Amino acid sequence: MDKLKPLLSFTQKQQTNLGFGLIALITAGSEHVFMVFAFKCPCNDYNFVYGNVCLLVPALALLILSYMLSNKTWKLFTGLCLRKSKLCRFYYVTGFLCIFLQITTTAMVAPLSWIAVALLRGVYFECSMTGANFTLFRSHLCSEELPHCRTDLEKFPCEGTTIPQSERVAVLSIIRAESQVLGWILIGSVMTFTFLLTCVARCYSPISYMQLKFWRMYTQKESELLDSYTSQHAEKLAKRNITSFFELTKPTPMNSPPKQAWEKISTFYKFRSMDQYYSILHKYVCTCEDLENPRARPSCLAAMSVPAMDSFKTVLKFLTNQKTTIGYSFMAILTIGSERIFSMVSFQCPCNRSQNFAYGLTFLLGPAVVLLTIGLFVSSRLWRLYTGCCLNPFKLCPRGNCMGCLQVFVKVLSGACIAPVMWLSVALLNGTFYECAVSGLNENAVVRIFCKNKTQTCQDELPRILGWSIIIISASVALIGTCFKNCRSKVSYLQLTFQKIYMEKEQEKFEVFAEDYATKLAERNLKSFFDNKIPDAFPFPNHKAWEEISTVYTFKQSEQYYSTLQRYVERADRDYSPEKRPVLEGADGIEMA
Repeated sequence: MDKLKPLLSFTQKQQTNLGFGLIALITAGSEHVFMVFAFKCPCNDYNFVYGNVCLLVPALALLILSYMLSNKTWKLFTGLCLRKSKLCRFYYVTGFLCIFLQITTTAMVAPLSWIAVALLRGVYFECSMTGANFTLFRSHLCSEELPHCRTDLEKFPCEGTTIPQSERVAVLSIIRAESQVLGWILIGSVMTFTFLLTCVARCYSPISYMQLKFWRMYTQKESELLDSYTSQHAEKLAKRNITSFFELTKPTPMNSPPKQAWEKISTFYKFRSMDQYYSILHKYVCTCEDLENPRARPSCLAAMSVPAMDSFKTVLKFLTNQKTTIGYSFMAILTIGSERIFSMVSFQCPCNRSQNFAYGLTFLLGPAVVLLTIGLFVSSRLWRLYTGCCLNPFKLCPRGNCMGCLQVFVKVLSGACIAPVMWLSVALLNGTFYECAVSGLNENAVVRIFCKNKTQTCQDELPRILGWSIIIISASVALIGTCFKNCRSKVSYLQLTFQKIYMEKEQEKFEVFAEDYATKLAERNLKSFFDNKIPDAFPFPNHKAWEEISTVYTFKQSEQYYSTLQRYVERADRDYSPEKRPVLEGADGIEMA
């Protein structure tokens, strides 16, 4: 293992660069797969639009995805709408723009990688420029030795046409060379801009190189330990609350950071030479008056050491933190594969005008409706809100919180719509179901809306236009909705992260405790039945307690609770009485409790 330590050490030090390199490699691979399996130049007047869409829209999607996956984005925007007074301060706005510039610089890695690789390959650029109806460009490209170039340029990307092969190769070689030149110019410009930006940042750094190096090491270790401490504290708090709930005992006192503390450590920290603090957390624990003898506390990092194998834990930690994104990606892959198998194995258009529309529309919308239904079925949040509401309609809006109920329904519906939207997008991009459905109509309102006074090309490419439209609109709505939700958040980003971790830990612990208590209760009942004895006393939550902890909880500034369970176990007027057992009369006249 000692021989591997230099490699692991290098990996740790260069993990940012390696991460960017990995993003670039994945983007390049995705571009190649997209070009092979999805891209097909139409070779008509639609070339320019089609080529530019395939070149730029995936880059835009990668940019949005990079923003959404960045923790700094949500740390910056969470609760921003509630801090309107700070938005008017020049110092705050300047700091905000600087941080957003840093986030944007990192987020641009994937989209710029896509555009650069696509330009170096030249396929999208060829398709786009052969459809460009610019007189100056065509006069530059087409000479007298190329007679078909001026009249049939849009047909050049496709083989099997009447255009001579030598003329076709000559024109496409010129366009591909220009595309590769633009690709290298883009790469060179990005590298130069990044280098100059780094130089300016280092030039204005208030600390020396070695101290800056130590600062980066510290912030990395603090981030790792913060995740570890957050998970441990959430697990302990969840275990305490669940134990108190099931055993009907008062919760043991447990120190937990207040809301003000989370707010203070959730801001971005700018290093200043006059302060000997390396992070906002470091500053808080050393200066906050709420802590007992903060300066006498030994550093929790001093006795900590990170073994070499922790390099592999970074990957596992990333997969765990991004399990929602990975789950959605896996869902997308399954949806794409299912659609392809479905269209090849099961779908066969009847080629009958009276049947085509119903048949194609059924295959287009039917699976989407099924996926939506399944998404609603597997949503535990929906059943938690809906169960028992017919007997008690007020359960839908506990404490009169109708907006909270509406938010839950929107979250449930948004989660359930992911698979149907993926299906519709993939099916429209493929175009098979759409073509069958449209061929059964005498008049098509959709075609009239999108392709009025346009060529036949628009009608031919309309399903792909609709598919990309659904993707762009869905991504935009998801981003805007997430931004609005985080912007209106009443808690800071780190406290919101802690709440999510706590809810996961509470759910895990609750299932373990529930299974354990169910086993004990079943054993007690069976023993009482077979031994014909009065069952032993068994403390168990009453019906009212279960009802209270089953409501959907929304975080409030006036309460320091992370779930309905914690709010219940910490109530001052909590009912500790166990579930009442009815008194029954046995067959031999003995009263059984």
